[in-house]
Amino acid sequence: MERLEYDIEFITPAFIGGADQKAELRPTSFIGLLRWWWRVILASFLNNPEEIYKWEGILFGTQDKAGSIFLRIKSSKDGNVITERLNTYPYLLGLGGRNRNFIKPGTVFKLELIVTDTYKEVVNDLVQLAINFGGIGYRGRKGFGSMKLIDSKVNCNILDVKHWSKHIRKLGLKETTHASEIPNLRNLILLKYDYKVGKDWKQAVNKLGEIYRKIRRAGGDKTPEYNSCIYYFLRGISLNIKDVKLANLPFGLPVMFQSRSLYIPYNSKLSKKKKEHAKAQLNWNLPSSKEKDSYGGRRASSILFSVKEDGIYALAFKCKFLPENSNLVIKAEGKYWKLQNKQEPKPISLSLRNDEYLNIFDQVIQRLKDEGFEEVKICTS
Repeated sequence: MERLEYDIEFITPAFIGGADQKAELRPTSFIGLLRWWWRVILASFLNNPEEIYKWEGILFGTQDKAGSIFLRIKSSKDGNVITERLNTYPYLLGLGGRNRNFIKPGTVFKLELIVTDTYKEVVNDLVQLAINFGGIGYRGRKGFGSMKLIDSKVNCNILDVKHWSKHIRKLGLKETTHASEIPNLRNLILLKYDYKVGKDWKQAVNKLGEIYRKIRRAGGDKTPEYNSCIYYFLRGISLNIKDVKLANLPFGLPVMFQSRSLYIPYNSKLSKKKKEHAKAQLNWNLPSSKEKDSYGGRRASSILFSVKEDGIYALAFKCKFLPENSNLVIKAEGKYWKLQNKQEPKPISLSLRNDEYLNIFDQVIQRLKDEGFEEVKICTS
């Protein structure tokens, strides 16, 4: 067995914790991060889900068998620096972050892995990749929970397929065509926004939030989704499906929309506890599902943002978004209509071909470039 140790520092707030929302460094969070990146690597060389699952299990274990890695976290000498809550709420944090404690930027800790000698090299590179480009905890794909390896610079070459091919050969994997439909290094586009972050994480996160807001709104005052369909849906106005514009799918589903003008005032006869707005959710489902009114689970963003001291990185995976034969769905949410004794709008189903999604993805990449992100060429080994 070999011991690998890494000194790591948080660059942006890390919202890691259990159900009680207490911030803490949790080994399971880091194992989850490493597992995700290992699947990305495996999908770059394997097209068989069973083979990917098999090799994920060999390294990290399954319900029936232990893996080849043991991970633990050692705190810094001063202990974990944990604050209570943010006094201001960056746009990218969202409402869900308001009641969460976080691990403060600048907190240093030691990550220790015990690994069999066979997997020492691949695990070392996997840690380098995950810490350099991954985020951890709540909003980990939106720049929060960004980290750095102490005394080490970001190395983009770790994303090179040829770099990982040597590990694949050593481990004896039988390489096939890559799994193009899921995130992998072959469908990755790496972008960078030059912004000297240093220790000032607040300005960096606010800058990213400003760019993100502009991209989602695509030059307008509201998102194309709201202007083209949500506005009319909430008011019961019939829609021409051909006019619906879905510009932000690569940022994930579901998405909740809220009308500013359609609401029941606080402390009115209908709503005494809080202001109740008319809301709609953009989600997806499988029409063939046997469960009535069943909707798909979360579809994570295909674009990951990571804040580093030398700039802000965007890792965009151009892959399939929804399962085969699934649809997008717009449905009403909240108590607005019930409180007014009105019939809420009926759900609307929208079809989405994969080529249509990929076209939307390309447009999002172009908007990122228009806002100052530049594509980074990943050098070959």
